[in-house]
Amino acid sequence: MEQVLNLILNKLDNIDKRIDNIEKRIDNIEIRIDNIEKRMDNIEKRMDNIEKRMDNIEIRIDNIEKRVDSIESDVKEIKSDVTEIRASQNRLEARLEDLDSKNAKNHIAMMSMLKTTYKDVKFVKHKLYQTEEDVFDIKDYLKIVK
Repeated sequence: MEQVLNLILNKLDNIDKRIDNIEKRIDNIEIRIDNIEKRMDNIEKRMDNIEKRMDNIEIRIDNIEKRVDSIESDVKEIKSDVTEIRASQNRLEARLEDLDSKNAKNHIAMMSMLKTTYKDVKFVKHKLYQTEEDVFDIKDYLKIVK
């Protein structure tokens, strides 16, 4: 009976050792689980940070889109202004061409008038000289007759 008791005690010791091993394993598993939970917490924090960054990026993108819309509106307005400026420029060019042709005609007419006036002045000058000669001759003749 003692042998049976010893055998039972041995078995119980073995069972106790096994239980101790199982408990150690469970402790190790708990430690691993704790580590996994810590990692999960870190991952969650990272995810929260990523979500915040994404929210900030979305806000920035919205602001950029608003700016782009504003720029597009400004560009359309500038294009419209440029079109108006080009039309005004074309009108001014046409008026300048008209004025230039009128100016050229006036220049030609003035040159013709100046030439005529020059000839007239030259003729009057010539006639004045002749008249002065005649007056001189008449005065000379009148001196002789006296």
